[in-house]
Amino acid sequence: MFAGVLVIGIMLSVSADVTLRTFLNRPITWVLEGTEYSLLYITFLGAAWLLKREGHVRVDIVLNQLEPRPRAILNVVTSIILAIVCFLLVWYGTQSTLNNLQRGILSVRYYSLPKFAFLAVIPLGRLLLLVDSLKKTFEFLQIIRKERQEAQADVAKSFQM
Repeated sequence: MFAGVLVIGIMLSVSADVTLRTFLNRPITWVLEGTEYSLLYITFLGAAWLLKREGHVRVDIVLNQLEPRPRAILNVVTSIILAIVCFLLVWYGTQSTLNNLQRGILSVRYYSLPKFAFLAVIPLGRLLLLVDSLKKTFEFLQIIRKERQEAQADVAKSFQM
């Protein structure tokens, strides 16, 4: 929802900026910088929400050809890779954010704002994505376990006949 509000804010502010610049030759100076930072927040905070709803791009042509168990195994592998990448981004993003906070580094484009406030969304967003990727990993592991149990039950039934 937060990302949707930011998208609407971007749309309105850019529209106002273009209108004011075109007709009154009075652009809004903060719109470009605000849009850039809003897109950063949308990307990093929206990724976890999108993963939770399984909205990320997939190569369905490959996944749809697989049986449920191999598909779940492939999903476990990709979820683990995602978790590792997210952990690294949380680690290094936190170090970079804290470094900028301790050194008092400012963003110097249009307004002098603390840069750590904009960098903090990177480890925060990746932490949320890390948690969701671990949840997905365990969900896929449950699918594998269920498939294994069903296969063992089928084998046991065939021996009873």
